[in-house]
Amino acid sequence: MKQETLIAVVGHTNVGKTSLLRTLLHESMFGEVSSVPSTTRNVRVAELELTNGHQLVFADTPGIERSQALFKRLRALETEMNSSHNGRAVVEFFLQQEDAQTYFEQESKVLRQLLQSDAALFVIDARVPVLPKYLDELAIVRFTATPIIPILNFIKPDTSLAPWQDALKRVSLHHYVVFDAVVPHVTAEQELYQQCSAVLPDVREAFKALAEQRQFEQKERLRAACGWIATTLLNIACYEYEINADQIQSNILQNSRELISAKSKVRAAEYECTKAVLHIYGFRMEDAALTQLPINKQGWQLDLFDQEALKLFGVKAAQGMAAGAATGAGFDMLLGGASLGAGTLLGATAGGVYQAWKRFTPTLKSQFNKKVRFRTDFEVVQIALVRQALLVAILSKRSHATQSPVSFDLPDDLNPPKALLKELKKASAHSDWSSLSGYAGAISARRVTCAETLQQQIERWIELELT
Repeated sequence: MKQETLIAVVGHTNVGKTSLLRTLLHESMFGEVSSVPSTTRNVRVAELELTNGHQLVFADTPGIERSQALFKRLRALETEMNSSHNGRAVVEFFLQQEDAQTYFEQESKVLRQLLQSDAALFVIDARVPVLPKYLDELAIVRFTATPIIPILNFIKPDTSLAPWQDALKRVSLHHYVVFDAVVPHVTAEQELYQQCSAVLPDVREAFKALAEQRQFEQKERLRAACGWIATTLLNIACYEYEINADQIQSNILQNSRELISAKSKVRAAEYECTKAVLHIYGFRMEDAALTQLPINKQGWQLDLFDQEALKLFGVKAAQGMAAGAATGAGFDMLLGGASLGAGTLLGATAGGVYQAWKRFTPTLKSQFNKKVRFRTDFEVVQIALVRQALLVAILSKRSHATQSPVSFDLPDDLNPPKALLKELKKASAHSDWSSLSGYAGAISARRVTCAETLQQQIERWIELELT
């Protein structure tokens, strides 16, 4: 038979109860978060299945609004019933009264949930002063005899905990968890489950399993995201397309159908990777409004082929890319299967390609065999690598309760490890490894091995330098 532990999340209106649950559940769509008071009007339940068959059930409750009036009412009933040592009986009797269904309707929902729950997470906005109404709320919860774990929420660097620490001591609560639901500390969730274990020793193993499960999930998310990035980079780096040589001679390369199609394929590949990474971490496109990594519903606002992307993400451009990025560079012309290199990079403006073409000798031109092949510039590959890795680094620390854009200070040195770049550069010679070209060889054993190597290198880079 499945064992179930029910935990109620309670507190004053607008203290971050739903935000806390979004963070704990790793689910950005749970409930409704708003700055408007009393957004949650009914109890919402969410379940967590643990690997050992135990089930944790969290109940998000409405905010307690009439705490002072309700506390007086319960105290009066306590005196009337001569029941100073049986708060649960007082609450049960109160819930049968008429005013519990009318004036105290919202508060009654909270009390009913508390009577059914094994423990209560009492959420406190630590930014606000300790007022009598908040202490009355604590006293009301204590009437139900439900074990309480205070959560000091919305902690900022300049937040003083002393007033609330003293207030909790005055009602014999000497333990609490510091937990910012919007920007949670990496260990905060683990500390919360330890407190739950302390007040509910019978289910200690369940909370231990949950803590271990969360750590495992974090590692698996990182591994899966880096796997997506590695595969996408191979598809972009190895991608080649060809055009007729006369398109260069007629100086129409820039607007050629082939170039437009090639850019679209590369952009689409990175877009799908971005969506996949967001999904792995439990977010959607609209959840990732990042101040310095601008993403919207259409993808990254800075195009892969934009020179501003080079500057922002610290990628040093080769001569051709630097000259042509502003007008849509991004592809390097190949000769006999080899790149012409930085000095003669031809993925720039149509005029730049044309002028360079004119300098080729007839012998060189003849080797193109009426066809000219282009491969994605390595600078474009680096931009995709850097910003996808940064996206993973940010999402790994981003709360699912976040409603506003998150500012992220770009590191001064964004250069990926040389070994990683070398592996990518070497792989780019295999045009049959890119699924953008539709080659069956894209799933070859050598490509799979290379992707695994890249995934591991990207993962180490993110863990050691970006997070």
